[in-house]
Amino acid sequence: MANEAAQAAQAAQAGAAPVPSGPPGLYWLLLVIAIVAEVIATTMLKSTEGFTRLWSSVIVITCYEIAFILLALCVKRIAVSVVYALWSGVGVALVTLVAWFWLDQPLDAAGLAGVGLIIAGVVAINGFSKTTAA
Repeated sequence: MANEAAQAAQAAQAGAAPVPSGPPGLYWLLLVIAIVAEVIATTMLKSTEGFTRLWSSVIVITCYEIAFILLALCVKRIAVSVVYALWSGVGVALVTLVAWFWLDQPLDAAGLAGVGLIIAGVVAINGFSKTTAA
């Protein structure tokens, strides 16, 4: 606790913003919520019909706003390279799977293999990388 206070004071003297406090798991939860919000927005994008349908457009814009606000919070505690890799990779995989299951878009073996590689990359980043701290 004293170490955190000393680091915050040191950062304030240097003119840098202190590292936010709170449990590290909170920032990972915020990242998951950001990913889900982005997947909802991207999946619903077609239903806006070029942003001519009001409620679909409101949902899409709101979900993108939520995603970016939460991403901005996440990079305060988690390395931006990790946040962006997970957000974009998991987002692509989930949008692909949602489109396949619920929107009846075709997905061939190469597409499934690509989703598998993205998932493997996420596992590698979270399980083996030392670059998760901001």
